Amino acid sequence: MTKLEYENLKFVDFDDKRIKVMFKQKYYFFLNKEELIQRIGKFEIDKKNYSIINFNAPLKRSQIRFDSFIDRGLDDLYNSNKDKQTIYIYEDCVPLIGTNEFGIVDRNTSVIEIKPSTGCNLACLFCSVEEGVNDKIDYLVEPNYLVSEVRKLVKLKQSESIEINIGPQGEPLLYPDLFYLIKELKQIDRIKVISMNTNGRLLTNDFVDNLIDAGLDRINLSVHSADEKKQKELSGSALPLEKLKKLIAHSNDKLDFLLAPVYIPTLNEDMESLVIFAKEYKKNTPLIGIQNFLNYKGGRNPVKQKSFSEFYDMLHGLELKHNVKLKLSKDDFKIVEDKVLVKPFKKGEVIDAVIRIPGRRATKVIAEAQNRAITVYDCKFVKDKKIRVKLTRDKHNIFSGGKV
Repeated sequence: MTKLEYENLKFVDFDDKRIKVMFKQKYYFFLNKEELIQRIGKFEIDKKNYSIINFNAPLKRSQIRFDSFIDRGLDDLYNSNKDKQTIYIYEDCVPLIGTNEFGIVDRNTSVIEIKPSTGCNLACLFCSVEEGVNDKIDYLVEPNYLVSEVRKLVKLKQSESIEINIGPQGEPLLYPDLFYLIKELKQIDRIKVISMNTNGRLLTNDFVDNLIDAGLDRINLSVHSADEKKQKELSGSALPLEKLKKLIAHSNDKLDFLLAPVYIPTLNEDMESLVIFAKEYKKNTPLIGIQNFLNYKGGRNPVKQKSFSEFYDMLHGLELKHNVKLKLSKDDFKIVEDKVLVKPFKKGEVIDAVIRIPGRRATKVIAEAQNRAITVYDCKFVKDKKIRVKLTRDKHNIFSGGKV
């Protein structure tokens, strides 16, 4: 028997016709048993090590043919979180700059946003991208590809202190290579701070330890109310402040926890309790980062947003009452302007592009042109098809448009 062992795969005898292959523990695809036997030979899964599969066939044939099955399987990947179809994005698949849904976003500052995956364990009532329960396709970016592209962008930057913000459309704690990703990014010259936006529901003492060991510097924590019942109404789950206190204490000041609530009119207007809580545990500034809820076309909009003048008036009242700074700016996070990415095309242009992967919605695709990803609306997915696109957006090297 020929033994094949894989680092990121585990094999499960699912039923009479299929093997279920777990990829990076959180994703899966199926392989047809009869087809495996016909193309390679009889096989058995190692009962002591599910990362091993044995074939009654020569080594070379087993490796080449089974790897082709794996490649096909990865093209039909699913997320165990809500069993959603997932696109695995690897080098040469599609560029990582150009979309706000995955990859890299550079908003012309010393902060580089990275989005390694989509998908969320919650479905907040006010989510700006309608994450969690939806019918959207998920994305999963191969970590080495992401690190490599970040390294290229950092080399172009002028800033001596660069922050990487892990801020995906979803929950980053679900990303299977999170610790590895943080560790590799922290080794890049001039990356001084790595922050992460998370709802924190999956945090444990061990998880916090691993994040610290990997090199994470700050968690921007989506806690939207001091009232646990209210939190559950908003998100379907809650991170109790008592648990948060214990996590903060366990971190022993090695990891900064910054509360980042969203102020939602009529739903959670009591920001004062969170300000008081932040004053009790924070030893450094900024104290708390309160955000104004905004209505987005593709988001969940349970209420109408308040104007920024009303929002800032609310913050100003809390500032006076508690003698804290709540109206934050780039200076509070030591963010400086750093514009290095040239736009290869502009809004209003008609460009030639090639379809690469499906969009998150059935009516969208992600195309490629001049090393940029472009979201194309009202377009059917046909891989590698050449199309013409009229761009309707180009801000921050995020491109979208319609097929013409």
